[in-house]
Amino acid sequence: FICIYLHIGRGLYYGSYLYKETWNTGILLLLTLMATAFVGYVLP
Repeated sequence: FICIYLHIGRGLYYGSYLYKETWNTGILLLLTLMATAFVGYVLP
């Protein structure tokens, strides 16, 4: 998750959040990653 947070920080630094499509794709990927990590932790 450290790499994900570094990637988000880089996007905020370079102003990539101004593009709506990039923002939506990033949030979707973050939620997918969090869901995958949660399911991988919960399931045996």
